[in-house]
Amino acid sequence: MTSFLDSISRALGVHAARRGRELAGLSAQHDGERFRNVKPRPVEGFGKTLRIAWNVLLNKPSGTVPEGALPVDALTRDDLHTAPDRSLYRLGHSTLLLRLRGRFWLTDPVFAERASPFRRVGPKRFHAPPIALADLPPLAGVLLSHDHYDHLDR
Repeated sequence: MTSFLDSISRALGVHAARRGRELAGLSAQHDGERFRNVKPRPVEGFGKTLRIAWNVLLNKPSGTVPEGALPVDALTRDDLHTAPDRSLYRLGHSTLLLRLRGRFWLTDPVFAERASPFRRVGPKRFHAPPIALADLPPLAGVLLSHDHYDHLDR
């Protein structure tokens, strides 16, 4: 029987972190203290950072925003429950809803109006999700492919 403290440690990832430290020494890129890139990265100056920021904020290429409303088929919980197994739904941005073996899995959830840590600033969605967050069926799990701030925003 596991102790309460052991359960908490496991939930917080203490065991996984310990195992990661044990395995780190097996990597050719680990120097005993930290991971190092095999190929050295060139040092980028502040000027390059400003150019990138300028281009991202002010030099958007034409055609990156749709001219009109995008067609979106609304989904209901009933639609999802009657869908065949191995169904896949794109809910917007990088969010997918999968039905596998009768269970639902969500990837990289983004349900906010903007992909930003701020409510009124940042890239706005092209359309609302086809199903509201509150209307999703119970999920077997959430899969994260990357750790951007806009995922798990609510």
